[in-house]
Amino acid sequence: MMDLRALYRLYLDNPVICTDTRKLTPGCLFFALKGERFDGNRFAEEAADKGAQKVITCRQDLRGDRFFFSPDPLATLQALARFHRQRFTFPVLALGGSNGKTTTKELIKAVIREGYRCHATPGNLNNHIGVPLTLLSTPPDTQFLIVEIGANHLQETAFLCRLVQPTYGLITNNGKDHLEGFGSPENVARANAGLYDYLRRSGGLAFVNGGDASLWRHSHSLQRLPYNLSKSLAWSGPLEGGLRPSFLLHPGGHPVQLQIFGAHNIPNALAACAVGRYFGMSGEAVAKALSQYEPTGYRSAILKWKDAVVVADCYNANPSSLHAALTEFARTAPRPRAAILADMLELGPYAPEEHRQILQSLQKSDGLDEVILCGPEFCRAAQELDLPYPCFENTAELKNWFDTHAWKGYHLLLKGSRKFTLEKLIETP
Repeated sequence: MMDLRALYRLYLDNPVICTDTRKLTPGCLFFALKGERFDGNRFAEEAADKGAQKVITCRQDLRGDRFFFSPDPLATLQALARFHRQRFTFPVLALGGSNGKTTTKELIKAVIREGYRCHATPGNLNNHIGVPLTLLSTPPDTQFLIVEIGANHLQETAFLCRLVQPTYGLITNNGKDHLEGFGSPENVARANAGLYDYLRRSGGLAFVNGGDASLWRHSHSLQRLPYNLSKSLAWSGPLEGGLRPSFLLHPGGHPVQLQIFGAHNIPNALAACAVGRYFGMSGEAVAKALSQYEPTGYRSAILKWKDAVVVADCYNANPSSLHAALTEFARTAPRPRAAILADMLELGPYAPEEHRQILQSLQKSDGLDEVILCGPEFCRAAQELDLPYPCFENTAELKNWFDTHAWKGYHLLLKGSRKFTLEKLIETP
């Protein structure tokens, strides 16, 4: 049995954490994590053979200096990360919310890098495993850390805040995400507010979207700096239309031309501006960073594809984000325009009604020339409403149909939950 301080000394000797033997680096600490579909303990001996300096495992049958027994390797990983976090003396910003977390994180990172060595959550590793890995992958010369925190049940945000111990916080918005785990939209707001609760107790500071009544209400009696509000830390001037929104960034009136889709991303850009301005970035530097940011991972990306233009927002979908994307697409995309929509997952008992509501809103609008649906929930809702939209149970069936159609001159919106990987429609096999 080894205590945490001894394990931490090993980590400092070679600060590399591995959880997958396929990506193992010799000299690393290998944590044998266990989940519903995997069990890293089965590969503990392989990790040692491949050169891990220590394998943290719950298997008591393994002997030797390479193995460190823990009844719960995940808890040990989290404890190690919490211990490491206590050494940080630079600003730590925790970023939560229902929609736009990863895009906002990347925008903040782009702005902060104008003046600081900034480390941020890789991709969307924002859960109970990803957060400790983010903390433990923070380079020694870091001057600013952004940690994205995601949640799908009530106490998760509060738990992750205890790991991250943020000095600053930002919630993008409250929406209808993960209703299966949260139980209601009201619980989504309560869970997100766990970040505010932590900052309230610790004396931290929150950047708050002043245009969001829910966030303003939940952040009462908290040190807060507003944005997206006239005369606040950052607000937008006149908006020009188009798939890529442009606006004047105030204070200062600096022009910004975003490379990401939709005016619904402007509050995310203003959040990045607020953080940057607070930490000393000039208005010119902020506007330049925002204008140059290119999205990754099919998040609000605008792509040329053959003879069409595609808005690829394929990473995730919930009722709030889908409604915003459809509204913006109908408002800004030239005709002909078609929306290809896949099911919104993790809605639990809310799923049938939320899918029906999306289709009913489309039924009342003439903003789209074509609607194509994928997934059992949308297909069932379309049948119940007697809508003529083409429906497909899965992405493979949809692609077979999609490839037989000519999309020359179209603007296409691809939006759905990650499971459906709608980007496969436009990727070359």
